[in-house]
Amino acid sequence: DKQFCVYILASKRNGTLYIGVTSQLATRVWQHKSKVVEGFSAKYGVARSAARYPQICRTPAARPSNREHCSTRNRHDRGSAMATFWVGTSGFSYKEWVGSFYPSDLPEPQMLRYYAQRFASVEINYTFYRLPTVRVLQGWAKETPEHFGFSLKAPRRITHDLRLRDAADVVSDFCDAAQALKQRLGALLFQLPPFLKKDTSRLEDFLHQLPPGFRAACEFRNASWFADDVFECLRRFGVALCISEAEDRHPPFEITANFGYFRLRKLDYSDEDLAGWARRLQDAAPQWTDAFVYFKHEAEGKGPRLAARLRSFLDGQGQLLEAKSG
Repeated sequence: DKQFCVYILASKRNGTLYIGVTSQLATRVWQHKSKVVEGFSAKYGVARSAARYPQICRTPAARPSNREHCSTRNRHDRGSAMATFWVGTSGFSYKEWVGSFYPSDLPEPQMLRYYAQRFASVEINYTFYRLPTVRVLQGWAKETPEHFGFSLKAPRRITHDLRLRDAADVVSDFCDAAQALKQRLGALLFQLPPFLKKDTSRLEDFLHQLPPGFRAACEFRNASWFADDVFECLRRFGVALCISEAEDRHPPFEITANFGYFRLRKLDYSDEDLAGWARRLQDAAPQWTDAFVYFKHEAEGKGPRLAARLRSFLDGQGQLLEAKSG
């Protein structure tokens, strides 16, 4: 009963074939074999093997693209190299937005549907405080059009409590739940706390635990992380550096994945500020398939207004340049 076994496991998701290798004591693997095969679970090393050996464990189309289900409202056609811009806000269910964004007579349960008719994506902060259930995520999906994207903020249990250490089980549960969104799943954001300083080996160990097939972004709120070895680590795993701008935080514009992730957190943005961001995003667009951009929620309801304004700049660059030159 102590015989050592090796299993070759395959899983197909979003049209991409993932192949992984796991090895466990025969008795333990046999007991959970159906769960390993069906769930492609990180608990038994399958996802970890695929992350460590992508040239063996993945087909050439390693990271699925959401371009086929993007919203044309956020696209600015510039040829085949065009990235899709998913512009929205961090959160949507705010009573403070009633009157400035939501109609005064709109019932709260209809806020998401109303929001999704005007924006192509939203960043969910709810998942930072509690692990989402499949039922909740499926309910959100039913309220939105097919061409809508949810980006989920990873539970604080992973980033703040465990601080990326020994987080494989929680990561696996989080990713398993996120799959309930199917084609509406955008990216997964892992936001590290300000007190956690640069530790590249810790980061690399954590990224080995991420299951394949998900777009992940890391937000560092301690400036020590903005270093070349960290950027190189992110590139090796295809993880995006989240560029999160605030009054006291200006991270470098580093591209580390085939998609971009931006959180614009300043209290306000002028048209000149937004025009500048539109130009930077469009200049980088040939290196991405998608770019997610989210504005901070504000009591005055500025977030939706700023998101709509940036989107208009992205959709009309010629007019923007003409207005600026004049």
